[in-house]
Amino acid sequence: MITRATEYACLAMLYLAKQPAGKLSYTSEIAVAQRIPPSFLAKVVNQLAKAGLVISRRGPMGGLELGRDPAKITLREIVEVIEGEIAVNVCTTSREYACFRAGCSLKGAFNSAQQRFLESLESANLAQLAFGDAYSLERATLGVTMVEEASQVQLAK
Repeated sequence: MITRATEYACLAMLYLAKQPAGKLSYTSEIAVAQRIPPSFLAKVVNQLAKAGLVISRRGPMGGLELGRDPAKITLREIVEVIEGEIAVNVCTTSREYACFRAGCSLKGAFNSAQQRFLESLESANLAQLAFGDAYSLERATLGVTMVEEASQVQLAK
């Protein structure tokens, strides 16, 4: 299962991919737009920066930008920066594992599921995801406002 940290990393990277080339974004701006707790986002961004997926510039003219062309950053890379090796089960990791069930049929099923998942993550790059993403803070805020108004109408009845 993808953790909340990985979800936030993907959202932050998607936000940066949707920005014009050369535009620096503040973590506070990303946190508001993507509804990510700022302290949690700072930890995630630090990991992304260490991996070179994000460039962090300090100072009054600072901010964040993608470390590479968004077409060259896959979802798999982002997930692995936060999660480490992706494995659906201990028997599908690259680590030495001595299963007591020699010839277990589950390993083949787990390997197959893992391979399809990894291929899916590998085939999705940030440029594609940014192009297909219709989310915006304005639309999200409008949606919340509409839900609140609908709730008020229901209460008034």
